[in-house]
Amino acid sequence: MPHAARITQTDAPPTYEDRIRERLERDDVKGARRILAEALQEGSTELGLAHWAEVLAPAKILGFRPADGTDIRDDIRWFDEHGRDYRGQWVAVLRGALLAHADSYEALRARLDEIAPTEYPLVHHVK
Repeated sequence: MPHAARITQTDAPPTYEDRIRERLERDDVKGARRILAEALQEGSTELGLAHWAEVLAPAKILGFRPADGTDIRDDIRWFDEHGRDYRGQWVAVLRGALLAHADSYEALRARLDEIAPTEYPLVHHVK
């Protein structure tokens, strides 16, 4: 008597994370955000989704001010020459001189509040 053939499935269906990556590889951020929203709405518990929720979240504006015409070339030059010494830190530079640095943006802001510079420094997170 013949037996039913057992077909082993070698290709698992793509995970939400796989689908998100696929969209991002095609520069489709909107599509990746839609898939993430679908996953969260469905209550998916995939481990990587929390990471993607943070990465795909809308940008946060930490502050703004009108352009004042300040020449920041010296500040940029400082980062070119010294930035690598401050990898992983938030750094504030003004007129080509280091004002402060810290491990977090909040700590840097607190330090700048102590210093109370009269001009706005260039603040940057060094990667």
